[in-house]
Amino acid sequence: MTPGNSGSVILKTEAVALQIRPFANTSHIVTWLVPERGLLTTSIRGACRTKSAFLGQYDLGYTCELLYYARERDGIHIARECTPLERHDRLRSDWRACLAALYCCDLLARVAESGPAAGDLYQLLQSALARLSEEGADAGLLLWFEMRLLLLLGLEPDLNGCPHCLDNGSATLRFVVAEGRVACQRCLSGERQGVTFGIAPAGAAALRRAAGSAEPPRALFAPFSAAARLALRRFLGLFMRYHLDLPLENRGIAWEACQPDTSDV
Repeated sequence: MTPGNSGSVILKTEAVALQIRPFANTSHIVTWLVPERGLLTTSIRGACRTKSAFLGQYDLGYTCELLYYARERDGIHIARECTPLERHDRLRSDWRACLAALYCCDLLARVAESGPAAGDLYQLLQSALARLSEEGADAGLLLWFEMRLLLLLGLEPDLNGCPHCLDNGSATLRFVVAEGRVACQRCLSGERQGVTFGIAPAGAAALRRAAGSAEPPRALFAPFSAAARLALRRFLGLFMRYHLDLPLENRGIAWEACQPDTSDV
C-alpha cells in the first residue's frame, strides 16, 4: 500500500477478471474477484487504444496482479497497472471450456459481494479455471462448482435424508424446494409438499461429497449415466433459481457445452 501522487492510495492485489464492459470510446469497466475483499470494480482508461499498456494484459478468466488507485468509499477504482499471472490458455482455443469458464465467472459476479470473507470463493474459481484449462469442459466439474458455491454462500441444499423419519435409503427421495431439504414420500403431506423433485440417494450422496471438497473431485460423477447427471443438473438449476433468485440464462449454454458432440469426433 503506497500513496499516489494526488494523495490517493495505491493498492496491489491478485485478481480474476469476471466481467468486462465498454466505457466511453476507448476504456473498460472491469469487475474483478479479489481474495481479500470480494468484488472490486475498476476503470481501465484508454484500454482499447493501439498503444495502451493494458493491451493483452487482462481478459475474462485471467488471473492478474493488479495495481489500482483506491477510492475512499466503495465505487469504481482506477487501474494503474495490470500484469497477467495465469492466462489459462486453453480457454482461448477450446470453446467448450471457454463457455463453462464464462458461466463460472458470471455466476460469481452475480452472487459474490464486496467484503473480506471472499478467500474461499476466490479459491473455488481458481480451482475451476485450472481444471477447465487442464482438461476442458466437464459436467461433473460444473456439478461440483455449483454445489461448492452454494455451500460457501450458506445456501447448500440439505441432502442428509428425511428429517422426520431419518430415512436416507429410499429408492427416490423427494426434495422439497421451498424448505431446501429432502423428505421421504411417506412423510410428505399435501399441505407442506409444494414443489418437489425426485433425487436418488446415490445422487444426493455424490452432491454432498462434492460440496465438501475444496478441490474438484476427479471422476466423482463418472459412474452416473447421462440421464442421472441430467437429473442432478435439473435439480440444482431448480434449487438455484428458487434460492438465489437470479436469471440463469448462461447456465444452459455452459451445460450444453459440456455435452459430447459427435460432429467433433
